[in-house]
Amino acid sequence: MLQNQLQYPVVLTGLVTMPRGIGTLIGMILVGRLIKHFDPGSSWRWSRHDSVSLWQMTQFSLGMAPGR
Repeated sequence: MLQNQLQYPVVLTGLVTMPRGIGTLIGMILVGRLIKHFDPGSSWRWSRHDSVSLWQMTQFSLGMAPGR
């Protein structure tokens, strides 16, 4: 969307999306270390939460304000 619709250059698109990738990397490392302290059944509840947040991301549009 950034490159095709908004005409961002490739390098700027990478710089804009880099914090999300770094956050994902850190989150995966932390979850890997913390998962042994939680109930295995709770992972189902977390996966439902993730599904809802990913569905909300499908509602992104070009008409959204930058802060949303």
